[in-house]
Amino acid sequence: MNTFFIRTLSGFIYAVLIIGSILTGPYGLSILLFLFLILSLNEFRFLVIGFGTTFAKVTLFAINILFYIGWMSKTFNLLGKEYLLVAFTLSLLLLLVNLFVHKEYPGRFYGNLLFSLVYLTIPLIITNQLFYTADNTNTIQILLGMFIIIWLNDTFAYITGALIGKHKLSPNISPKKTWEGAIGGFVFSLAGAFVLSLFFTEYNTRLWLGLAGVVVIFGTFGDLLESYLKRKAAIKESGSIMPGHGGILDRLDSLLLAAPFVYIYILLV
Repeated sequence: MNTFFIRTLSGFIYAVLIIGSILTGPYGLSILLFLFLILSLNEFRFLVIGFGTTFAKVTLFAINILFYIGWMSKTFNLLGKEYLLVAFTLSLLLLLVNLFVHKEYPGRFYGNLLFSLVYLTIPLIITNQLFYTADNTNTIQILLGMFIIIWLNDTFAYITGALIGKHKLSPNISPKKTWEGAIGGFVFSLAGAFVLSLFFTEYNTRLWLGLAGVVVIFGTFGDLLESYLKRKAAIKESGSIMPGHGGILDRLDSLLLAAPFVYIYILLV
C-alpha cells in the first residue's frame, strides 16, 4: 500500500479521535489523553536510560499515572483527600525502593523520572486544563484551533521542506528539517489561524495569529527535542503504533511543548 496513503489514513484517524474527544468535553479528552500517556510512557522508557528493570518500569508508569489521575480527580472532584494520601505514600515507597535498586546511578534514574513528569504528564494535564481557562465554548475553540495549527505546521513544514528545502534547520539533531520547511509551516499556520478567526469569532484575529506564533515556535522546539532524544537513543522512530508516522510521541512531540505555552498565552492575553 502507498506510504503516503497509509500516512494520511493514520493521521486522519488520529485527528478524528482528537476532535471527537474535544467535542465530547473535558471527560472525553482526559480519557483519550490518559491513553496517550500510557502509550507515551511505554515509548519514553526506550528513549532514556534507567528504566531497564521491571521495578523501574513499574515506578515510571505508577508515579506518572498516579499524578495524572490525582490531578484529574481534583479537577473533576471525583476522589477525596484519601486518594492523594495513598498516592503520595505509594509514590514515596516506590522512590525509596528504587534508591536501593539503582545503587550506581540513582540521580540519573530520579532525574529521568522527573523528566517524564515534566515532559509527558504535565503537558497532557495542561492540554485538558485548557477547557477551564475561560467559558466552555471559548476553550473548545482554542483547543480545536491549537491542534489544527499544529497539524498545519507539521504538514506544510514537511511538504515545503520536501519540495524546496536546502538549508538545514538543525543538522546535528534532525538532518531532514530545513529552514524552508519551518518557514513554510509558519506561513501556512498563520494563514490557517486567519481562517480560524473567521469561524471561531469568540477571539479576534490578532489573538489567533499570536496563538499560531506560539504554537509554531514551541511546537518546533518540541519536535526538535524529541528528535534529540531519539538520536541520543539511536532509534529512528519512538514506536510503530501509527503506521506512516511512527510512535505516539512522534505525533505528540509538538503538543507536549506547545500546550503549556498556549495555556500561559491564553491566561495572559
